Amino acid sequence: MPQRVPLLRDCLSYLQARGVTLSELIAFVVTQNKYGDTNDMLFQDVVNNTMVILSALSANMKTAPATFHWCHEQMCIRYARSVSELSRNVHAWHFGAMHTDPEQIREFQLDVMANELQRSAPQVWGLLVAPLGGWAQGVEQESTNSRTSRNTPFRDDPEDDEYWGEDDDLVAEIAEEQGRGSGPQLTKRQKRRNLLTRVRVVVIINILMQTQDQRCNALQSVIGIFLHSCGAPEKLIKLLSRMGISVAQTTIHRAIKSLQDYSIDDVQLLGRTLLVSYAFDNLDFEVPSGIPTIDKPADGLVHITTGTLMRLEHGVRLEDLRCAALLRERSEFNPLASDPRPFDPKATMTKLLTLHPEPEVPGGGISCRGRFRAWVLMHTLLKHGPLSLAHLLDKLSDPEAIKTIPTCKLHQQPIRAMDISLSTITGNLDAIEGLYKQAGVGDPSVSQFLVDLKDFVTLFQGDLGTFEKVMSALRRRKQERTPYNRLDSVVFVLGLFHLKMAAADAIWRMLVTPDGARVDNTSFFKILSQLRPNDSSRLISNAKFRDRHDLINHITTLLILDAWKVEVKRRWGHETLEAWAGTKPTLAEIQEVVETIVREYIEGDGVDIYKMQTMPTAERDKVKENTARSMNYTLFYYELSHAMNWGDIGRVENIFPPWIQIFRAVGKHKYTNYMLRFMHSLYFVYPEGLRYVHSGVK
Repeated sequence: MPQRVPLLRDCLSYLQARGVTLSELIAFVVTQNKYGDTNDMLFQDVVNNTMVILSALSANMKTAPATFHWCHEQMCIRYARSVSELSRNVHAWHFGAMHTDPEQIREFQLDVMANELQRSAPQVWGLLVAPLGGWAQGVEQESTNSRTSRNTPFRDDPEDDEYWGEDDDLVAEIAEEQGRGSGPQLTKRQKRRNLLTRVRVVVIINILMQTQDQRCNALQSVIGIFLHSCGAPEKLIKLLSRMGISVAQTTIHRAIKSLQDYSIDDVQLLGRTLLVSYAFDNLDFEVPSGIPTIDKPADGLVHITTGTLMRLEHGVRLEDLRCAALLRERSEFNPLASDPRPFDPKATMTKLLTLHPEPEVPGGGISCRGRFRAWVLMHTLLKHGPLSLAHLLDKLSDPEAIKTIPTCKLHQQPIRAMDISLSTITGNLDAIEGLYKQAGVGDPSVSQFLVDLKDFVTLFQGDLGTFEKVMSALRRRKQERTPYNRLDSVVFVLGLFHLKMAAADAIWRMLVTPDGARVDNTSFFKILSQLRPNDSSRLISNAKFRDRHDLINHITTLLILDAWKVEVKRRWGHETLEAWAGTKPTLAEIQEVVETIVREYIEGDGVDIYKMQTMPTAERDKVKENTARSMNYTLFYYELSHAMNWGDIGRVENIFPPWIQIFRAVGKHKYTNYMLRFMHSLYFVYPEGLRYVHSGVK
């Protein structure tokens, strides 16, 4: 370049002498067809050095303002055209609220929308990504981001790691992005920031598209329906609507009305197959004000009934449900039954105790329940114990299963809530009738559009109160003439979640509520007081199920780790589990220790509390006795929860006998009767096909 300075000066002098400006020269070369040919040297030089010319204009203080102003105007036009093109219906971003289809909601994916927006309008996408500090995929975007990152410092609060770490969806997306291996190597926080930036860019572009065309509101409609499902206040929806993030309240209502119409058809389509199970429960809530009437005083408490239909899976056939007449002949409520099967609690309990027999345990071995508890002890140590042992968790196999239900995706269809209170027998009957009506089944003599239920049974799930009232209704209607009025098609199913709530309450009645249970310094309640020092008084008499569930699991973990610590110190003298973990014990060595803990630290395999209580007072270790019994009860609860979560129906049945005895001991006699009656019907009344429908395992 310096060698060409004299030549360039001569050229400029010649142009000035001829009255030709540089702007005229460049414009002439670019606009004239004579020089527009790709083979023309002058035109090709301008094309190849356009960036050099623009860079020189932007670097000069006098030409920079005009250059930037022209670029700004041109890019505004291009960006507006890109957004206008995106808002066209060809991109399928239009969302008609009055014709909202549930498939539109199910198939909506933000990531798919982001990819389509980035592909259709890369310049608009890059414009928004750059100031937000994200990274756009692709070579051009990556280079732009690398330049931006040098000028934009990465300011992210390290304390946010704990907050965003609880977002399972975000963690999964980061792992998926890392698995693809695309783009530069970034830290976890940078990847998190890029994913969040991606979401924000999608939101901004959708706001721009809706501004161009209000019908282009796919994202806003999904957000509006989500806000409605969360019960968001109308003021919040109005605010987000004016910001362009959500649709208006009236639009949401139209979309919900359309979804409701589709839902009615889906419920009937599923219900008329008869291969469904019904579940319903009460929902009570208070309203701040109400209009009093003679029938309903304005006490502020509203009772409604909610329910859902669940499709029966695992190869269930209609023939498995065609047994209403057989159950009628075996019913204890039928005075004319040819083969009555009256309730026999003793025979039912015997059946439960022998339902899943196990081989004789050899000397020094542990039972099936003991082996499960050994797995719980090892899992707790590896997950919550010293970090140096955490790598062994992947080598720990799953606990043995007794009888497992095959895993499959549950298809359910919620039904419309009903203005019915389940506090009375009549209310429960109205609820059953309402469920049948919404599902499109029942007595065809009432309506020709109803599918006949006369020969089939339907499964109903509910809590203990519902069970009692339905049983009372069956007794009342035993003399009715038609099977519909006798409710011959109603078969009640044990609700395991309500049973789990009752189990947590039973543990509270044993280990928390009694005054004597709160005296021992190592008792369940003392540990509870240390975990929740500000709530200990409330938790004695007014603990909610979630409080009980969490505390039972947390205290069980603490007691297990303490048992490990005591046994490790007794064997090798280590004061802490971390010191023992430093010796790098193998999984086999841990297995040897865990069997000792099961036999000596927990009531059951090897520990007989009743025998220990007959020993002289001086020889008894009451702290160990209380802890062994507490761990026995809490591990019963852990086993029930695990069996429900893993679908091990055999283990659920195996855990019934101890829980029946516990419920009887703490005064929950209704639940004892509830469980025994259900198991009596399952194994003494129901035919093989219906029994398979209940368990899902042949």
